[in-house]
Amino acid sequence: MGKMRVAIICENYPPDTGGIARSAKRVALSLSSMVEIHIICFPRGNPHQPRSHLVRKKAKNLFIHEIRPFVNGWTIPPDPKLRAKVLYQTSDQVASILSKEQINIIHGFGLQNAGLVAARVAHLLDLPLVQSARGNDVGRNSFDGTRRKSLELALRGAEVIVAVNRWIAELITLNFPWTTERIRIINNGVKTSLSSDSFNKSLASSLQLCQGAPVVGFVGTLREKKGPHVFSVLIQDFIKVHNGRLLIIGDVDLAVFREVGWSGGELNEDFVAIKWAREQAELHALISLCDWLVFPSYDDGMANGLLEAMACGRPVVCSPVFSDVIRHWQDGIIASPFNPSTYVSICEMLWRNLGLRRKLGESARQRVKQKFSVERESKAWFDLYSEIRDSRKPSKGGAREQ
Repeated sequence: MGKMRVAIICENYPPDTGGIARSAKRVALSLSSMVEIHIICFPRGNPHQPRSHLVRKKAKNLFIHEIRPFVNGWTIPPDPKLRAKVLYQTSDQVASILSKEQINIIHGFGLQNAGLVAARVAHLLDLPLVQSARGNDVGRNSFDGTRRKSLELALRGAEVIVAVNRWIAELITLNFPWTTERIRIINNGVKTSLSSDSFNKSLASSLQLCQGAPVVGFVGTLREKKGPHVFSVLIQDFIKVHNGRLLIIGDVDLAVFREVGWSGGELNEDFVAIKWAREQAELHALISLCDWLVFPSYDDGMANGLLEAMACGRPVVCSPVFSDVIRHWQDGIIASPFNPSTYVSICEMLWRNLGLRRKLGESARQRVKQKFSVERESKAWFDLYSEIRDSRKPSKGGAREQ
């Protein structure tokens, strides 16, 4: 049948440690040894700038295309009509580019903007469409009339809808019952051959971490859906009490913390350290400084940071959103983010019990190796792509015969 070619369409913003674009690039790189991958990235920008297309070859079978401009919400709040126009024009541009590449499958990586572009591109090229539901848009946005219409447009044309975890799958089928027969679950994967157990004294010193005091970690961009109030209570009732630190490995949405009573200055105080991990090795080194990590999300997709913490052998305390990842009291501890005092009690218990921390951390490391490796994730995507291609007759956009 010849080489399989897949186009992965994703939004390339924000570039945080747990972002959708990072996941898309990980999937693309891991699959490129088996499949020719064209990843289409949309950096957010000014819609009035000249349109451009840049492509570079990242590996033998991996091509990265950057399309500009692409606009939505956070960077430049657009008029809805302007956003629709930009998305429509972008879809036509992407379809024109991909028509020359003889793609087999279009994969929308994220349902909102990338999903809409992917749906139109698949329609224009008469190609099968896979939609990846990566975050909580299928939850909160299902109750917004305009957003719901966009979600339906993205979902209707998909042959398969892949949820990143059980939580997202349940949200999709709850709000869009007609999707039930099309839903699959493919979890994120991380590298499992990590060496992160050596304590980096110079890094700890630069972050003013105190020896003999607890370091509670979080990985990603800390914003509204991540349970910011839990962290506020943890600082007041646990971290300050023990002269410890909250180590945020990533970024913070300051507006969210002002709403729960923090000021920007308080985030730079003695009990909070914020460090952006630029490389994977730096991320693992920072995680190694933490005694345990906390992920009290109210509503979320699969947290890359949670898996990275597990792979580094660190115990995690998380919300039920991640109950298909963490086995309660085996790999970590699950608690409701709507009861912050429970997180304080759990942290007190973990701080007093080194043996329990080690037991949970080692179990977490083994679980990631068995269930959430990059290799396992890549195989699941390859098998799905192969199934879709083999079940569909060649179309006008089909792959070249070798």
